[in-house]
Amino acid sequence: MKDARNEDQDAMRKIEHRPPRPLTGAWHCRGRGATVTLPSLLKTPPKRPNQDKATTSQGRGWALFLVGCLTALGAGCQSHSSPSHPTPQEETSPDAPAASQTANTPPLASSDGSPTRSGATPAEAVAEVEPQHEWDPNRHVLSKRAVQGRLGGVAVTPEASIEGEYLIFRVRKDKMTERALWIKLRNSPSQPLPQGRFVYGPQGAIGEGLAGVVPEIMLELPGQPLHLYPSGQYAMTLQLEPRQKGQVRGHVHVSLADAQQSFLAGAFTALAPRQPTEPPGVEDVPLINGTVTVRNASPGAVLMTGYAAHPSGDNFPLGAVEIELGASAEPLRWEQRDYDQPRVTSLIAGDVSKTPSRFEHSRLTPGRYIVFARLKNGPAVWQWVEVGEQTTRKVELVLDAQHTGGLEVTAPVGALGKVHLAPADPQRPNLEEPLLLGLALQLGLEQELVLRKALFKNLGPGTYVVRIGGEVRTVEIVAGKTVELDFDRR
Repeated sequence: MKDARNEDQDAMRKIEHRPPRPLTGAWHCRGRGATVTLPSLLKTPPKRPNQDKATTSQGRGWALFLVGCLTALGAGCQSHSSPSHPTPQEETSPDAPAASQTANTPPLASSDGSPTRSGATPAEAVAEVEPQHEWDPNRHVLSKRAVQGRLGGVAVTPEASIEGEYLIFRVRKDKMTERALWIKLRNSPSQPLPQGRFVYGPQGAIGEGLAGVVPEIMLELPGQPLHLYPSGQYAMTLQLEPRQKGQVRGHVHVSLADAQQSFLAGAFTALAPRQPTEPPGVEDVPLINGTVTVRNASPGAVLMTGYAAHPSGDNFPLGAVEIELGASAEPLRWEQRDYDQPRVTSLIAGDVSKTPSRFEHSRLTPGRYIVFARLKNGPAVWQWVEVGEQTTRKVELVLDAQHTGGLEVTAPVGALGKVHLAPADPQRPNLEEPLLLGLALQLGLEQELVLRKALFKNLGPGTYVVRIGGEVRTVEIVAGKTVELDFDRR
């Protein structure tokens, strides 16, 4: 009995002093017609005998059981543990094996519940492997946790959105973009959003890539120009589901070839507004849509449509989108922008003679709005409208490139800086400063003073507010005439 007890204690000491190894997979012991799986057992070892005298006999039982299993493992059991991650030098080395050499190996963790490379369920695999910079796409982790990582050496948990051609992972600071990762998904916003699984390694696409697109990745860091990473300078696994209710769900693991080893990995839900060619839904209300008929313009003219509202607290809606017009409206072309989230603005191109362009401003917040259209370096037209909680308003605008007037401003003595113009609101003549300056910027209605003078050409007819410093005047512009405004004359 004493000898048996000594043998038990020796066996236990061997187990307790065994060098630790990462348990990254399920261990399968195959015996006589039976299979025993031990992931939970090995993750949660029993207490040591000297920790609790009451568990001494139980500890002996664990020891004998583990010794038997380990003996079986040495005799013929199989381990499906994952290989360890390469060092940073291995990840960025140009001598690293091409991803295509291991393209047939499925990824470690699947987001759809399918078996993983280790034989464990996705939840177990995600729990066992922490996402990190990884140059081999076959070892990317498609975690169910919210996307996170490091950009430019800083730990981030970004938000996701699809804007135009790009899937953008953005980190905001004081409502402004602080750093971001841009992934090109398509060549134009008018193309359908891709769906499925796309894998890219240092040698390019593995399997079918994004249709007609060689994705470029851009890294935006504070105080620096955009860093461009073309194909071959990143490794990426991207999974995209179909767009539903203005959102696209997906998973990503992307690693860049930069000195800081920037990477992102995890699940995301990206804002992805409805395409302009699709009818609006209840989630798009309130909205304003309509047409712009352009006359007397040349092919190649650039049309902008947009909106702005009187500010209310921190809420200041202001957005616009532009597109080039051709001699024909075919083929169908459109642009869409949602930088003023949650609001979305879109524009489907018409032509410069017969076919009107169609615009839509959706997901607005209630308020009083100006809806405008403008030709680049040309006139603007506009209309003021009230928007309520359930408003669906149609606005039709006509923009004549040759129906214009002008304004010559004489500033007060000692005035410096710029002169700003904005369309006047007949119901609220005193435009708030953010609204006035925002409209002046969007409509190209600002001029530097030169010898107390500023000249504005190609103005659309209508009533304007004119601002120099803190002084404001109102002036009426008519077609075919240049109006003079002297701030020193009342």
